[in-house]
Amino acid sequence: ELPRHHIVQKSDLSSRLVDIYSIRGGFSTRLSEIVGLQLKRALRTGDIVYRYQLQAPDIIKKGDRVTVIARRGSLSVISPGIALNNASKGEKIKVENQRSSRVVYGRVSGPGEVEIL
Repeated sequence: ELPRHHIVQKSDLSSRLVDIYSIRGGFSTRLSEIVGLQLKRALRTGDIVYRYQLQAPDIIKKGDRVTVIARRGSLSVISPGIALNNASKGEKIKVENQRSSRVVYGRVSGPGEVEIL
């Protein structure tokens, strides 16, 4: 059994022949689409992995120090911040700007980086 929040590794998976008409859609046939993603719920040995059971793992956790980047054309302003919630790449996140103590919203652009929306 693989527990909830487990990051899927290649060694966790095996393949088998299945009649695709006997299962519902939304399953993955390529390891590259599954490996590195996080399980939303526990899976038992032999379960088919569906896309809705997977999510990108959080790369920023609540309380992490982050770099806040505000861009306007070719000008970029960078300041330190504290993440106020967990988020994965591409997700919206709430951040407290440490210089101004203002709470701002941004999108996670990479590990420890948030771009202001």
